[in-house]
Amino acid sequence: METRQLVLYGLLGVIVLFFGGEKLKTSLIDEPFDAQQKRIEKLEKDRLKAKKTLNRAKKTSRRIAEWEEQSLPADPSTARTVYQEWLVDVVDRSRLSTPSFDSGTPVLRNGIYHSLTFSVRARGTLQQFTAFLYEFYRADFLHQIQSIGITPLRSAGLLDLSISIEAVAMTNSAHAQDLPTAIAEEFADKDITYFSPIVRRNIFGIGGEADPANFTRLTAVTEQGETEAWFTLGSENRVIRLKQGEMLDVGQFTGTVAEIHRTDVILEARGERWLLSIGENLNEASALPPEF
Repeated sequence: METRQLVLYGLLGVIVLFFGGEKLKTSLIDEPFDAQQKRIEKLEKDRLKAKKTLNRAKKTSRRIAEWEEQSLPADPSTARTVYQEWLVDVVDRSRLSTPSFDSGTPVLRNGIYHSLTFSVRARGTLQQFTAFLYEFYRADFLHQIQSIGITPLRSAGLLDLSISIEAVAMTNSAHAQDLPTAIAEEFADKDITYFSPIVRRNIFGIGGEADPANFTRLTAVTEQGETEAWFTLGSENRVIRLKQGEMLDVGQFTGTVAEIHRTDVILEARGERWLLSIGENLNEASALPPEF
């Protein structure tokens, strides 16, 4: 065989060996390695998914345990009785008048809890209604107000109230005969006086008396000795004499006499400054820009 042919055969052998070896490497090393990497990635995804599912399950478990602590007694008949007794007591303590109560048949939901519905009809002032809401939400029960119907009775100075309520009795409630005694966290450090601004605003415009601040007028500025501003309370027919820096507290208005001028005064209240001229009522004061 000629040398040239031997060289060609040798080159051909090298080429075959190269491509054959590359294919052999792919089938014996690369492909199994890639498959193993994909299996590892899938296992990691499955692990993370399982961890998330476990965390959700733990969170749900804790939440269910909290609900069972807040739940009405497990027996629906007992739950309906003790909850309605509680409602009657709250209405009585709130001093709402002419109350009437009703309750629906307990309904089992998903085999986990009973839904109980109640309705209350009553009349009262805004202050009494606020007291009812305070007592209702202060109780850390599984209950909620579904709807409230409010009709102002202006001639009587009252609100006609229609309240629909849903409460829940978990089948694994932590309570057998009695309602929970815990206070809702949001109300732990608040008493009824915290909600007095709601009453003072009188958003339904009924009951109570007119705000004395609306009838309090700056009537004079005197300069006999120390300068004084004279305010006349029309609702009480009396005069309040104040010096600069002294407090004016009338009805819903509480502020300080910041400056006294010949025909007007500047009052400071809730971080704002107000100009009040002689002859004007407090509700006619003009707000001043921050630079004044």
